[in-house]
Amino acid sequence: TGGVLGAELLLYSFLDLIFSCRCGSTAKERLLLIFLFPIFHVSYGFGSFGGIFKSMAKKYRLKNYQVEKI
Repeated sequence: TGGVLGAELLLYSFLDLIFSCRCGSTAKERLLLIFLFPIFHVSYGFGSFGGIFKSMAKKYRLKNYQVEKI
């Protein structure tokens, strides 16, 4: 399983480098994007998992989320 994770990280890093070079117009932007793309992906993943776990929590499932008619 360690080899699969290593291959995935290697592929992600390679694609991160390619897309950072394609999207950035200057060397400074490219270097910045190399670090920002993984930060965005990890943050989005943690937020998604947090939302899933929060929606499964008992106190949120018991509430009635119907909107009142005006």
